[in-house]
Amino acid sequence: MIGNFEFHEVTKIYFGKSILSESGRIIKTYADNVLIITGKGSMRKNGFLTILQDSLDNEGVKFITVEGISPDPSSLEVQKIADIYKDKNIKAIVGLGGGSAIDAAKAIGACIGDNIPIETFLADGVMPSSNALPIIAIPSTAGTSSELSKGAIITNSSKKLKQGLRGINVFPKAAIIDPEITYSMPERVTALTGFDVFCHATETYISKKANPITELFSLEAIKIVANTLPKLLNDLGNKKYRDEMVKASMLMGFNLANSSNCLPHRMQYPLGVFTSTSHQDGLAALYPAWVEETFNDSKDKFLTILKILDNTIDYSKVDNISAKMIIQKFLTKIRLHQTISEMGVNISDIDMLAKGVEGSLEVDPGYNGSQTIVNILKNSL
Repeated sequence: MIGNFEFHEVTKIYFGKSILSESGRIIKTYADNVLIITGKGSMRKNGFLTILQDSLDNEGVKFITVEGISPDPSSLEVQKIADIYKDKNIKAIVGLGGGSAIDAAKAIGACIGDNIPIETFLADGVMPSSNALPIIAIPSTAGTSSELSKGAIITNSSKKLKQGLRGINVFPKAAIIDPEITYSMPERVTALTGFDVFCHATETYISKKANPITELFSLEAIKIVANTLPKLLNDLGNKKYRDEMVKASMLMGFNLANSSNCLPHRMQYPLGVFTSTSHQDGLAALYPAWVEETFNDSKDKFLTILKILDNTIDYSKVDNISAKMIIQKFLTKIRLHQTISEMGVNISDIDMLAKGVEGSLEVDPGYNGSQTIVNILKNSL
């Protein structure tokens, strides 16, 4: 029997190859004066920032460009930009790049529109109002799905802790998704962002907030990643594989808006700050131990996922240990297998990291209190 659930997506999607060249026309329908937020150079190096700027110029849309957003944007960074441009009559924020650039754009739009400090949103859990500036997201990776989600992850500089900015008004008003932007992703970024799709799919499937629609999307995304990502890493120029990964990432944008991530994402936030490592590296290090710890609490769903990853195993004999090994095998195949010890974590750091985990932990079916987190961390060393 299907229980009650809600499903919604408020972002309008503009999808198509070379649609970036039409971005000015699209953005003009939302604003005539925009602030472009982008990262440390790849968008300029590969010509995509110029395409966006030329398209805005051709449509008479005024713009200011801020480059150099950090891979893990901080509240200090966000606040500085918001303070500089709050009186420049900016009507919308355009986030061009990976999840970091888009998350920063969301946070800056909230700060300027609501005239509230970013750390108030983060520390006090205040949700941006309808005054938050509209966000137009242009993703450059197939992985984070920030272009379709109602959240943004920002490092709270005073607490040295990653925290979320969330709410209906965090959704981008529009997502301009051009698969050709992802074609230039190097091997490691392809692996990292591709694994992020897998994590979103697995966790929104396992989550207690899953519903029949998100479950369908999760399984489709897992199939795409399992069948496509390893081949793509051996053939980076394959456009068909790239397009498939973009499709999977879009599906997970819908899921992030309608289900929820589980413990690995919550645990990565303090781990990433402590070790100065990427979001996806942390997830890769935590995943085998999380699967081992959680397997028996959602056995049927995990078996469904594991069958997609490896259909040669007798699944009537799979237990939590062999489930962990299947995940490790997949991580090795996509060149991401490592431990948190290799990231600089010692056994003496475990309690401190565990105390830094916060959020809706109870949505994870395997969560039974703080000892669950400690167990996962110890088994990830």
